[in-house]
Amino acid sequence: MGLAVCLEPLLEYLYEVLMEQLAENPDVFRIPGDGTGAACFGERRLCTLRELKNAGQAAGG
Repeated sequence: MGLAVCLEPLLEYLYEVLMEQLAENPDVFRIPGDGTGAACFGERRLCTLRELKNAGQAAGG
């Protein structure tokens, strides 16, 4: 609880700065070549990891 109280001002400031940057340029948080942004990147990454896991299990590894 004490750590959360100490970090709150820092995290609040960070949030404000990031929201200002997003308001100025919405593309700042997008991954180049990906029209849907970081969320799609994460989803694709998880799908790839699942596919690799399933392929490894199917191969007996």
